[in-house]
Amino acid sequence: MSVQKPMITLPRGIIHVPVTPFTPNNEIDLSTFARVIEFLLKQNASALCINLHLAESLNLTMHERKQLAKTAVEVTAGRVPVIVHVSMPGTDQAVDLARHAEEIGANCVIAIAPYYWKPSQEGLYEHFLQSCPRLNCHSSPIAPRPSWMALESHQPR
Repeated sequence: MSVQKPMITLPRGIIHVPVTPFTPNNEIDLSTFARVIEFLLKQNASALCINLHLAESLNLTMHERKQLAKTAVEVTAGRVPVIVHVSMPGTDQAVDLARHAEEIGANCVIAIAPYYWKPSQEGLYEHFLQSCPRLNCHSSPIAPRPSWMALESHQPR
């Protein structure tokens, strides 16, 4: 496990999102991915966001997403923060990715609301509470608390 410092402020500058290279056999090419990361670091990346919710990341398996996150943390070796996108259709999958991100030493996770179902505000709050357990929703220095989080009497289970 790599020990990284949690990210508590937004990086200043460009947060790069590396592409996912594939082999001719449609497998992730981790050595090329490492070279892509090194290239982005040479372009003065302020941070890297891995598996952002766009393009090929929507079609990656959980294992592939974990491989990319782990490789990014290893290659950056603390030179820039690594942000791992953990959004998935279900909370259990997002929780699994968030735990993995923490285990490998990622600095931060980022998530969007579940996109195949529309939870209640309470359900959405629970989703983020579970999938981003280290996120302090009441005093996040990165983003102000959305109005739907005004659940002052809510106690996490």
